[in-house]
Amino acid sequence: MRIIAGIIILGLIGWCGWWFVGSSAQEDAWESWFQERKDVGWVAENSDISVRGFPNRFDTTISDFQLADTQSGWAWSAPFFQIFMLSYKPNHVIAVWPDTQKVSGPQDTVTVTNDVMRGSVVFLPNTDLTLDTTQIEIKGMGFLGQNWTAGLESANFATRRVEPEDAPDFAHQIGFDAINLTLSERLKNTFDPAGILPPTLERAHLDVTAAFDAPWDRHSIEGRKPQLTVISVKDINITWGKLNLKANGKLKVDARGYPNGDLKLKARNWQEMLSMAAASGLISRDIAKTVKDALRFISALGGDGNTLNVPLSFANGAIRLGPIPIGQAPRLVIQ
Repeated sequence: MRIIAGIIILGLIGWCGWWFVGSSAQEDAWESWFQERKDVGWVAENSDISVRGFPNRFDTTISDFQLADTQSGWAWSAPFFQIFMLSYKPNHVIAVWPDTQKVSGPQDTVTVTNDVMRGSVVFLPNTDLTLDTTQIEIKGMGFLGQNWTAGLESANFATRRVEPEDAPDFAHQIGFDAINLTLSERLKNTFDPAGILPPTLERAHLDVTAAFDAPWDRHSIEGRKPQLTVISVKDINITWGKLNLKANGKLKVDARGYPNGDLKLKARNWQEMLSMAAASGLISRDIAKTVKDALRFISALGGDGNTLNVPLSFANGAIRLGPIPIGQAPRLVIQ
């Protein structure tokens, strides 16, 4: 019994020592990170870094968090930011944001409020800290800028690393759901200057698998960013008032960052979408008229003039809707 008791006591002492070493390492890592940001010209301040949670957790709270990139003019501040992890599973990190924070840019300062904003990140248990899964949950978010407001009822964002036998190397499945996004009046007028739609976008759903040319790990954060090679769209579904847009397909991204391939589009009340695109300047009115005349014929062939089934094609840096060129494709380059 004395031997067993001695082993237990030694184990407890060892575990206590591990927690105090780990908690000190957490504080040192964050202090070093703040100093590194300052060394490259950023503003990086806090009033306190504390680690609690003995004996099984590392609960880190950073108080009065301020971070700003003076060159770009972007900044973020919050009364606190919390990071939680189990002491015996440090590759699983949980983050909690406060109910009020501020994001500043060159043109505006936005106060962001929320009922819930939390997320988790799981890394593979290796020294490279390769990203495995992420998840972010948002509820009751509000945005207050200079003379404008916006809101979001709820949103969920999640990613998971896909094994190479199921997808190209370095692929992640990405899911996103947003419910009842109320746009600011200024932003809504940008998309919908004719006032066709209600102020709230009811739902946006995204399910894609994105492959990259390198893994997302600590090396990618410190150096060159992985670039997209393939985007497999399983489902895009957006409902806004009477409009509904669905898409699926596969795009390959070339060395310049231009997508190539087809997305199959299904658009309900597509003529209103086209009118919005022309009114907002996304496409010229001359192109919109040509496209509308051609697509009216194509949709009529399907038996329902209000619903359109047509490919959106990307090739050589250009986009075609069915047989009609509509503009230049975006460059998908991660800076």
